[in-house]
Amino acid sequence: MAKINNDIYSVLIPKIGTTPSISLAKADNAAFPANKLTVMGGEFPHWSSNSNQVNWSLGASYFSFNLERHQQFKDSLDLAKKKEKDLAKNDKKEDQEKDKKEKKEDPTFKADEYVVKVLYNRAIPKGYTLLKGGRIITMENDQVIENGDILIKDNRIEAIGASGSLTLPNGTKTIDVSGKTITPGFVDTHAHMWPNWSLHKNQVWIYSANLAYGVTTTRDPQTATTDVLTYSDMVEAGMIHGPRVYSTGPGVGYWQYKIESLDHAKNVLKQYSDYYHTKYIKMYLVGNSQQRQWVIMASKELGLLPTTEGGLDFKSNMKNMIDGYPGHEHALPIYPIYKDVVQTAAESQMAINSNAL
Repeated sequence: MAKINNDIYSVLIPKIGTTPSISLAKADNAAFPANKLTVMGGEFPHWSSNSNQVNWSLGASYFSFNLERHQQFKDSLDLAKKKEKDLAKNDKKEDQEKDKKEKKEDPTFKADEYVVKVLYNRAIPKGYTLLKGGRIITMENDQVIENGDILIKDNRIEAIGASGSLTLPNGTKTIDVSGKTITPGFVDTHAHMWPNWSLHKNQVWIYSANLAYGVTTTRDPQTATTDVLTYSDMVEAGMIHGPRVYSTGPGVGYWQYKIESLDHAKNVLKQYSDYYHTKYIKMYLVGNSQQRQWVIMASKELGLLPTTEGGLDFKSNMKNMIDGYPGHEHALPIYPIYKDVVQTAAESQMAINSNAL
């Protein structure tokens, strides 16, 4: 069994002298019998105890591919094709042409899928809290309240005003913040909060540090692994400290995918729409113009918002803009930038994250 990029394969390795090199670029044409087991991709593959099944997961779903049943399926399909071929020899030529036009794709064998649901309550504080006597920078133009109060209900701001002017419900907890300046929470739209991968921590110091410095919402536009999905769930469940964590999940990158068609792009992106539930993706230099267009077309159909990797390629950046990609990470790589570029960017309404590192 082999995991290559984000797909999982089974391959028969013959017992001969040295282990041969076997290419799985096209599993059907491999030098020795091989099968591509995944449709959309998969993670954490492992053998069953009897070696008859390959198991893996994707998001909150568990997949099990039975190799014996798959072989039986292939044998039955080959037998059916042979019978059709024998019957076709007796058909008239025009009937054969008609059959070719009406020919449907062969049925495929897929792994059994088990959706795992684990329910947690979202961590939402209860009750009223008053932050009293602080210098408050508001979001109403340039208004600053030098001595003000903030009334919070559960996890939402209920009222802001001059100190002593707010009506307080019974049981309100008061916190003296005199001498301190309170600002709206910061939103970091390009936050790579990456702990060590693959081994989950009980607390992620990067998350705590961001929260301590006033960052209340983050967006990671390329997480490299799916660890972030678990950590964001842990934050929402109150199991670890942290700001709100949004992300694209792992980038849809050239190192993992060679997009072959619009349907292939849809299969790849269903990981994000149906299993990771990220709402966003990062199109990371997946290929040529046609392949990038397939990605944005599939994103639109699946309800995903794609952002892009700049890659220091100004021509590609402008092409992505014209194709309708709504986001661009990193600065445009030329200087100076003239009016035609500024106007095109403005009219395209692309969000260009120019300060991202």
